[in-house]
Amino acid sequence: MTKKIACLLLSALFLFCIGTFSVSATERTSPAEDLDPSTPTRLSYTNMTATGLKIVSGTATCTAVIEGYSHLATSVKIEMTLQKRFLLFFWLDQATWTQTFPTYYGTLQKTYSVSSGTYRTYAVYTAYSGSASETTTGHSSDVVY
Repeated sequence: MTKKIACLLLSALFLFCIGTFSVSATERTSPAEDLDPSTPTRLSYTNMTATGLKIVSGTATCTAVIEGYSHLATSVKIEMTLQKRFLLFFWLDQATWTQTFPTYYGTLQKTYSVSSGTYRTYAVYTAYSGSASETTTGHSSDVVY
């Protein structure tokens, strides 16, 4: 059990460290600004979610992490989508990945080649407790490439 918790904490730390970075010679962000926790308070089965995006040399790395309550969540699911801004307020899906984890936590990380534009990672998180479930969403900060 402690190995699982340590693995989850390392995964969350990894996500927080990569956070959201843009490739720019003139602007850098601090690690604290890169954090994209997205869990609203008071969920029944979900303890924490976090969503991140990093783009380096035309390769976008999308990351989504969910942790349910270990004594309640029986499995978790992440549906993660890389989106590109279209016009001012619209987003177009570029790629979508889904994975279900047979435990109370999970980390999904995927890469995708991108061209110039503004991107974000959008994720739908579901925590299951037997036949009951709850769903929440989150997204990373926008990244201009």
